[in-house]
Amino acid sequence: MKISSAKLKFYTFIFLVIVIILISLLFHAKGYHFLFYKDLGQISSNSFFPIIYLLLYCVSFFFPLPFLAFLGGAIFPFYEALILSIFGNILSFIIMFYMTRWLGRDYVEIYEKDHTKLKKLDLNVDKNAFLYVFLLRLLFIIPPRIVNLAAGLSKMRFKEYILSSTLGAIPVLFISILLIKSYQLKEFHLFILSLISFVLLIFLSYLLIKKFRKDYKKK
Repeated sequence: MKISSAKLKFYTFIFLVIVIILISLLFHAKGYHFLFYKDLGQISSNSFFPIIYLLLYCVSFFFPLPFLAFLGGAIFPFYEALILSIFGNILSFIIMFYMTRWLGRDYVEIYEKDHTKLKKLDLNVDKNAFLYVFLLRLLFIIPPRIVNLAAGLSKMRFKEYILSSTLGAIPVLFISILLIKSYQLKEFHLFILSLISFVLLIFLSYLLIKKFRKDYKKK
């Protein structure tokens, strides 16, 4: 039986997702990412390290490298860490979006032809895709990979995706780096303020998503 190119790409996409999940579980179980960050700290004085740091974001789709913003905050000055983290996230957003879009979207479109409910859901989500992605970025307890994969498989336009992702990620990155720098510099009033900001950010984004879902159901 001949497999269409769309289905073959989708199977490849599923295989990659499974492999990435397994690698992530292994890294977390063994604590390899902490050892890796420790080794990185030893070369942080290298003049090329900012480029290495950005490259880490580029490969973060394939290898689990959590807390990259925290790593940047611990190594670079505050504003340098913030700028590098923003650009690093933008690079990872672009790579993940286009890889998912290329591997999975064709098959989703074919699948939707025989599943009208899924097609209707896709169209409805697309109408408010910018707000969805923005709020999900703010609600950072949801893994960024899930947002990237969902956006790539959906009808969402790239301009909306990258703008909403960047705007939603900036507050989280700002607070993350402030948290690390304030602890590092023993500025405990800023450290407490950062923790409170984290909690408020989660609570606010949760309320906004809940309200949006309620309004959506009414429509």
